[in-house]
Amino acid sequence: MVAVRLSAYVGEDRKLEVTLPADAPTGLVQLVVTPLETPEDDDQELRTRLIAAGVLVNPADMDIPEDIEYLTDEELDELGQLPPGAPTSEQLVDEDRGLY
Repeated sequence: MVAVRLSAYVGEDRKLEVTLPADAPTGLVQLVVTPLETPEDDDQELRTRLIAAGVLVNPADMDIPEDIEYLTDEELDELGQLPPGAPTSEQLVDEDRGLY
């Protein structure tokens, strides 16, 4: 017997439309509907496990002030720029590797 497993979406109207592949069995079949976990459920479970293991820091435990002002994209870009006349990133890497 060939079993066919598909994922499908059931809308608010509770209708399910499925097109089976050509090798699906014909005749009497059993249809079982099992809800799948949503990605949000998976994310929350993973996050909980990582926090419990001490691998992921909970932002609430970091004493970040509520009135923090985040940098704009332009300010972040400016911070990423080397000053005029500075060696290039490639030159700095070569120097670290002892090639320059």
